[in-house]
Amino acid sequence: MTDETEYFIPSSIWIPRQFTDLLSDKKSTPELEIAHVLFVVIVGYSKLPMDHQREQVEALQQVTSSTSEFTRAKSQEQLISLPTGDGMALVFFGNAEAPVRCAMELTRKLPSNPELKLRMGLHTGPVYRIADINANRSVSGGGINVAQRVMDCGDAGHILVSAALASVLKQVSEWSSALHDLGEVQVKHGVRVHMFNLLQDGVGNADTPAAVSRQRQVDGRRANFGGDKARRQYRIGFGLGAATVVALLVATGFGIVTYSRRNDATPFSESAKLSSGRFASRPSVALLGFKNLSGKPDAAWISPAQSQMLGSQLSAGEHLLIIPSEQVTQGKIDLALPDERALGPETLSRVRDNLGSDYVVLGSFLDMDGQVRVDLNVQDTAKGETIYTLSDSGPDNKLPDVAARVGDRLRQKLGVAEASPLDAASAKAAQSSSLLATRLYSEGIEKLHSFDTAGARDLLEQAVSEDPNYALAHAALAEAWGSLGYHSKSADEAKKAMDLSANLSRENRLAIEAQYRNSIGDKVREAELYKSLLTFYPDSLDYGLSLAKSQYYNGKWQEANTTLDALQQLKPPDGDNPRIDHVRSAVALMSGDSTKALALARRVELRASQSGARRLAAESLSIQCYLLSSLGDLAKAVAACDKARNLFSEIADAGGEAKVWGRLAMLAGRRGDAVAGRNANERQIALLRKMEADAGLGWAMTVAGELSSNGRLFARAQGVRRSVGSVPESGRAAGY
Repeated sequence: MTDETEYFIPSSIWIPRQFTDLLSDKKSTPELEIAHVLFVVIVGYSKLPMDHQREQVEALQQVTSSTSEFTRAKSQEQLISLPTGDGMALVFFGNAEAPVRCAMELTRKLPSNPELKLRMGLHTGPVYRIADINANRSVSGGGINVAQRVMDCGDAGHILVSAALASVLKQVSEWSSALHDLGEVQVKHGVRVHMFNLLQDGVGNADTPAAVSRQRQVDGRRANFGGDKARRQYRIGFGLGAATVVALLVATGFGIVTYSRRNDATPFSESAKLSSGRFASRPSVALLGFKNLSGKPDAAWISPAQSQMLGSQLSAGEHLLIIPSEQVTQGKIDLALPDERALGPETLSRVRDNLGSDYVVLGSFLDMDGQVRVDLNVQDTAKGETIYTLSDSGPDNKLPDVAARVGDRLRQKLGVAEASPLDAASAKAAQSSSLLATRLYSEGIEKLHSFDTAGARDLLEQAVSEDPNYALAHAALAEAWGSLGYHSKSADEAKKAMDLSANLSRENRLAIEAQYRNSIGDKVREAELYKSLLTFYPDSLDYGLSLAKSQYYNGKWQEANTTLDALQQLKPPDGDNPRIDHVRSAVALMSGDSTKALALARRVELRASQSGARRLAAESLSIQCYLLSSLGDLAKAVAACDKARNLFSEIADAGGEAKVWGRLAMLAGRRGDAVAGRNANERQIALLRKMEADAGLGWAMTVAGELSSNGRLFARAQGVRRSVGSVPESGRAAGY
């Protein structure tokens, strides 16, 4: 199942600023922007009498509004100023130096107000523009939250700067010598923030902030006693249940879990043991499909159906790690794999690097007058050779029986024990009793993972109509609806899947509930579920990445990085997979370190290109485009977007290509090129129409209507948006 959070940068449809408020509503997703924040607080404010509090706030407002940087940004609509009771937050857009210059000028003006004692915190990070309860302009997000945490660490006179903003300022000689490294301080929710003290020409407070001094004392004590504590915890770990040990290791980073390869019937989740090495893990298998030798196009469904049924058989008992079908389909597209019954050594090596699979299963089938023969090859990706061949046949209405027999023989060949009766029953419960529903589901999954989301939706709707109790089909339909922007319908189908999952395997139950929690925005419970999945299956790169994504969306950036650190201990090639850095780049962006996020995105692009992972390379280029744009390098941003667009086009990922056209439209608008903006917008609309992605189409048409002053087009756009629930029926009375 796909976690829609994989695309951590919101779609950048070009909406002119003057229309932002007009088009916003509660259910719309605002555009994520990089802001440069100055957070100012009056020291000792709460101890003052109320009339003195009012006087000091008025004095602060008067001095601040008289600064040249405040006046400039306000006149250019690049500033949102927010009162905080005991101070204010100034949110600048565009120039990263703006809050620094404002802070310097504000400090220089303070001698004329000797009673006014201030402390300041500055940060660069992501924010959303929102409207507050009074319909005034406001912002939310990590950008302003971290600025407040930085400010909280200062004393009177301090101007503290986060590492994210400092990394930008250090590129300018005026500021590089003015920034003095204070190290990290643990702030709210256990998050550690790296900060610098700004001192220039007598401006600022040269004393070490009290919060920094306290942190250094704590860190010193930990350094002195940490070794003994770690040894005590390591010994205690052996007395805990295996699953608990795994959870502790993933959460704290004290060690790494190793799965031994066993030939008995003990579940791997019960045989975990501590080791100083990398994850040994279960053998991993990628099911690549079966070549149609019958010459009958209407028999093509047998290949995905056999792969799906065989995968269910092989996963029973959790002794084998089956590569998710989405990764397999996209890997085949990335590598342009030929439709063959076996692969050569060089191709097998590329498959291993791309999918991380120890073995691949592929072959052919022949449909002859109602009888189907399946020939199967098992190839070792490390050795580059075929190690087993299997054949079976049966009536076309008994394909599940063929898959069961082949699965049992393949388990024996791979040294995997026979599934227990309970595991076998769970595997059977995942299948439909209707062969037609199985066919529709298999074809739908193949389309879903090949970027034909609308086609997948239609087939999956037929599948659940044929078998309303088919939990996996409901889950896949939820994914399709979510990808098309119909979040309410997605949540409804995800709920049905969860309600029908009681008899499925533990893995399927947890994964289906995680999908449902994601669909309703319950990120806390979603993270708990993925932590459980990673506890039970610590060799799963996909569950680890999903956990890290849930963690950073909950603002737990340090925990996300700890999870990613643990994933890098997986056996090669999983531990070296560029998808880990892809998520780490998202963590850096969400925590406000755009420079680090950009460096990681560039590294991902390089490594993905080397391994042939074209979609991942395209996504990293799209992210680079966004980051370069936010940092003001428009020429390089356009170049990155163009490369991303070409790659998305090569692999027929219309959704990815449409997203990039939206970014190009936005960039054209910033460059003042209205013609290029309209052209990019039109190309985006054409792709979204083809995809039937109504949510994105509604927004793109809205922009087109405003750009062309076409009221009829604007009205049609609102109709499209209403159809997906993104615009309330009450129209302008609802706030637009």
